[in-house]
Amino acid sequence: MRALAGWLTPLVLAVLAVGLAACATLVPSPRPTGAGAGDPLAAWHRILHTHVLEDGRIDFVGLRQDPRDLEAYVAWVAIHGPRATPELFSTQAARLAYYINAYNAVAMYQVVRPRTGPSNGFGSSCSPRW
Repeated sequence: MRALAGWLTPLVLAVLAVGLAACATLVPSPRPTGAGAGDPLAAWHRILHTHVLEDGRIDFVGLRQDPRDLEAYVAWVAIHGPRATPELFSTQAARLAYYINAYNAVAMYQVVRPRTGPSNGFGSSCSPRW
């Protein structure tokens, strides 16, 4: 029985890894337009004050109706960061804030971005439609 468990665990992990990789998608960076295109940090500030409610929930309906500020900030995140532009992130706090804000912005963008392109072949289990 131990011999079976010895090779079964790596096999299960490999199948799981392949399955998760099949569900992963690369999200192209948006092209910013509108007010957020000029100052992406101000755009992120507007998003936080306009679309994040007092109890911490996010107004995804409002973001979906006007995603320009979010698109501008995500486009900025795609080309800036502690490695690409270290002069903008000189302190540990600035780097941490960048990573937290970048994660949150990209997660929000994944929810509100338009769903276009070919199917990945795995149906709704890998590409939810909200």
